[in-house]
Amino acid sequence: MYSKSPKKMQQILDANIKDMTKSDLGRYYLSMYGGDIDALKADIINRNREYTQVDRRADQVKVHLNDQ
Repeated sequence: MYSKSPKKMQQILDANIKDMTKSDLGRYYLSMYGGDIDALKADIINRNREYTQVDRRADQVKVHLNDQ
């Protein structure tokens, strides 16, 4: 799951965390955080930010003066 919005990621996690923690992998990750679901969600959101960084530089458009 990826989203550029932390709020959207929180909504996705809230809707799916119970199903996620029913899987073996989900239980493994939850055990890494001592059963603290909020810490697991925070880590998922922070890791999501690493993968969905928004390039905020202005769009650059080459202008060809001969095309006018």
